[in-house]
Amino acid sequence: HYQVVKNVNIFCAKVRKNRLRQIRLMFRRMTLRNHDFTIICNNCIGGCVYHDFHAEFLSPTINLYIPFPDFITFLKNIKEALEAPVENIGIDSNGTPRGRIKILGGGITLVFLHYKDFEEANDAWERRKSRINWNNLFIVLVERDGCTLNDLREFNSLPFEHKIAFTYRKYDDIDNSFVIRNCSEQHQLGNIMQWSGKLGTKFYDQFNWVRFLNQKS
Repeated sequence: HYQVVKNVNIFCAKVRKNRLRQIRLMFRRMTLRNHDFTIICNNCIGGCVYHDFHAEFLSPTINLYIPFPDFITFLKNIKEALEAPVENIGIDSNGTPRGRIKILGGGITLVFLHYKDFEEANDAWERRKSRINWNNLFIVLVERDGCTLNDLREFNSLPFEHKIAFTYRKYDDIDNSFVIRNCSEQHQLGNIMQWSGKLGTKFYDQFNWVRFLNQKS
């Protein structure tokens, strides 16, 4: 009986959080003026933001992650990398399909987290990269998956107009950064897409996405 009551309480708490979150997101969508944005990011955060705003995926970096320093290599050579084919390099120890882009500036590994196989992932990559809005580009870095201080400094120096690095602590020499509070693990960020409390918020909600995306509208 105790376990049943506990499970019911957990379920009700999840429902409340989801309802509160949907109300928050509804108001955010009402204030967003920019609707055809492209988010290039190193993990799944971009896909979450697209879902939150009911926006079309105008980016290939959906449902995957790019480890470091490969993500910096990708950004430095983004148009060359997007023109190159993705090579199937098999699955990792978790059974996740992976791809590799070879360019003159180095190699870039793509870890396709939410795809059943390489073919499905590569089809999505090819389809979505053709939708990129180069005139409405936003670059997002999440400090994890091997990200070092040198990677952050290189990111900070890249010539993108709209960019942000989410970090687990403040760095005085990283201008385009935002600290995600209470979400660190082993000197990097944890999963910022997880719930952060009982009021329908997730860790990445600490950042003002509407203000960020409305810079270009």
